Amino acid sequence: KKKFIPLIIELISTEGLLFVIAYLNNGLHWFLYLVCPFIFIVWLYLILCIFIFRNKKYNFLRRFALAFSSISVILLVIESCIDLFKNEKIILNWSIYAVLPITIIGVLIFIISYNQKLIDEIKQRIFI
Repeated sequence: KKKFIPLIIELISTEGLLFVIAYLNNGLHWFLYLVCPFIFIVWLYLILCIFIFRNKKYNFLRRFALAFSSISVILLVIESCIDLFKNEKIILNWSIYAVLPITIIGVLIFIISYNQKLIDEIKQRIFI
């Protein structure tokens, strides 16, 4: 029940440490527009994974597929932050090449999770 308190403390302490480093090096612009969003995005992903894996209503493959597919959204947000910091406009380039296979694999795993016969066949083939 108290899993979020250590995560919030970790977020605040990491942000605080990097703020001090940026302040001492006169890099607050870099910190506010690049580092702070990155750390917050990773923290939100961890919270999302905790919610997904805590929900025992779905089997493990469905939960994994949701967590894996959400990485694609994170990659798009990270590239958007980098583009806004660097060019002051968003032009998605490299993240699209990473998002497509991640999304396809996530969707395939999600579809496979509904076919129990196929899951049993895969377990038999890999000796689980």
